[in-house]
Amino acid sequence: MLDRYVKLKPFLPLMGVEEIDNLLLSVRQDRDIDHLLAKLIDLNSVTLELQDEAITLADVRGLFDEVVGEVPSASAPVQVSSKIHTSRLWL
Repeated sequence: MLDRYVKLKPFLPLMGVEEIDNLLLSVRQDRDIDHLLAKLIDLNSVTLELQDEAITLADVRGLFDEVVGEVPSASAPVQVSSKIHTSRLWL
């Protein structure tokens, strides 16, 4: 949906309909959407790499480290204290 919005964004002001003008995002919101879309594209590429049958545990840990470096809020679900872990040996 974000991708579709970004593609349609240049054409929306050309429609000249006042109702649409009221619904257009601010410049800051536009920048936020562009930034979010870039992050989603990056995370999707990581998701595809994780689905590779030849991936090793070391590769997975490296990918998670990269994601946590880029998106620090992603570290909470993969911490040692997280309830999803059944064994601390995994970490």
